[in-house]
Amino acid sequence: MLFFIFLCNVISAQSIRQLLHRGKKSFETENFEAAVFFYSRAIQMSETPPVAWKLAEAARMNRNYTIAEKWYHYVAERENKTYPLSNFWLGTVQKSMGSYQKAQLSFRKYFNANIKTKDYYTQKARHEVTSCENALFLTFDPVETPFIRLDSTYNTPFSEFQIVDFGDTLKYITALKPETIEDSLNYFSKLKSYSFKDSLLNVNLLDTNINIPNKNISSYTFINGNKKVIFAACDRKPGKFKCQLYQSEYNSNQWSQPLLLSNIINVDGASTTNPCFAKTSIGNYLLFASDRDGGIGKLDLWYSKIDSVGSYGEPVNFGKNINSIDDECTPFYDDKTQTMYFASEWFDNLGGTDIFSVQGNLEQMKYPQNLGFPINTSSYDVFYNISCDRSNAYFSSNRTLDRINSTASCCNDLFQIELPKPKKDSVPEIKLETKLIQKTKELIPISLYFHNDEPNPRTWDTTTTLNYATTADNYLALRNDYQSMWSQNLIDEAKDKALVEIESFFIDSVEKNFAKLVKFTQLMEQLLDAGQNIEITIKGYASPLNSNAYNINLSKRRTQSLVNFFNEYKNGVFIPYINGTSSRANALIIKKEAFGEEMVIKGVSDNLNDVRNSVYSPSAACERKIAVIAVSFSK
Repeated sequence: MLFFIFLCNVISAQSIRQLLHRGKKSFETENFEAAVFFYSRAIQMSETPPVAWKLAEAARMNRNYTIAEKWYHYVAERENKTYPLSNFWLGTVQKSMGSYQKAQLSFRKYFNANIKTKDYYTQKARHEVTSCENALFLTFDPVETPFIRLDSTYNTPFSEFQIVDFGDTLKYITALKPETIEDSLNYFSKLKSYSFKDSLLNVNLLDTNINIPNKNISSYTFINGNKKVIFAACDRKPGKFKCQLYQSEYNSNQWSQPLLLSNIINVDGASTTNPCFAKTSIGNYLLFASDRDGGIGKLDLWYSKIDSVGSYGEPVNFGKNINSIDDECTPFYDDKTQTMYFASEWFDNLGGTDIFSVQGNLEQMKYPQNLGFPINTSSYDVFYNISCDRSNAYFSSNRTLDRINSTASCCNDLFQIELPKPKKDSVPEIKLETKLIQKTKELIPISLYFHNDEPNPRTWDTTTTLNYATTADNYLALRNDYQSMWSQNLIDEAKDKALVEIESFFIDSVEKNFAKLVKFTQLMEQLLDAGQNIEITIKGYASPLNSNAYNINLSKRRTQSLVNFFNEYKNGVFIPYINGTSSRANALIIKKEAFGEEMVIKGVSDNLNDVRNSVYSPSAACERKIAVIAVSFSK
């Protein structure tokens, strides 16, 4: 505070050039708070797009989103061509503020203006068009999971990240806070133990074998109790942390000299962090986050199988079902429910990083679920884990709600979720089922789209072995072909308009409805598990490029691909309900209706010599679909 009072006294003597120079130096040294101060004064003297851009960038990095939104909008309205990312970052900060409709418009504007570009920003903006809409719906349907922010026993005005709870008497926490007055300007994240004895709290900084001097201890995992630990020790680099994993054991009241894990785990030139020891029915694994080569995006999640003597197998990327072109981090595996929790900037995300869950075999995981609002917010929500006695879950967040004397959005606090205990009263379960049924019905109809004559082209077969998820992936991979064919021989605005039409179809129809299908399937799983009988009706359609008899068979293949999706979901979790062997004696009944071209809207081309209109036009693409048109429940 004294620093800024001093600045105010001398600011009048400074020129705009001096202010911009000081702002630039502050930004380069990642002192974004000071950069915002200098650029805010500069823009009062010169309200121009170049100064506004600098202020918006500094404010975004300092998480002053209101300031950033104002000046990104100013730049986007005046100098969008000079600063082409202005709408992208405007959408980003609007999403971080929870303004999802505004953010969706900004991302769509950026994407439409850069539709010919295939870089990170265009892919991200494309994804955010649907992600922002889904985020808005998540806020309309808050989860009924109460949680609290831990009190000042554990939270401080600084940052607390990961907590591991061994019960009422022992907890471990990593925190970024000064330990002494001397290090108040240059301090590191450290690991501490919180133990209670005779109702007295003892807080101990673990010895220097764990808290390596001048290193940030960001995350950790215990193995078989709390006598062996794997932890990440990190150096701060410009714009990121460079981390490596170490292992130490507790003997004779001290931690052993840490051993750097092998170069199978720690790769030169890459960051390896967020370790999680996972004990599963098929063996033990080390999960971690890393930006090593061979990944999909920035930080990806990886797993390494641990053999009987404790050696690590070659790490495997979790793949595109879990990882994205953005960051995924902080994995935690609950062996009792075979559920992995992790944080991601992708998927149906409310902003920052959200916490997701995904069930199943670690080597075959698909379709993460957002834990929902308000557990997730537009802030950075990370480090979900469950206490050893399964009474509580925890997570860390920099949300601004009801903070402890700390600057808005600057710091992380720890939050606690009290996990539900078995109840004799069935009323809450009945209430939950009613809500799930309503949510399932609201998703209907679900339209699912196909490329021409898919699956299994040029056949009269009425069935297929392909799963709809596979055909959808293959269809989305043809986006560039559709863009090229639909925009051929067009120039300038007409060409751009054609490209936008194709992308709008893939975003608003193909991808959005596949996301609805996944949500629908997840809700069905919960309701079947609760004993509900479910009947769904699927209708098939086809474009008019072949005979009506052929198209009826094609529609049957398409409906079968969806049945295959249900059969293969989570390694066959629905099969007992479909074939009548469920232990609960309830059933999933799938009714199939197939139609040919008599259901097609008039005017859709059936000219085989004009594939631009009969195959690649948005109007023709809209007719090649199946639809889940009805769902009913009984118990």
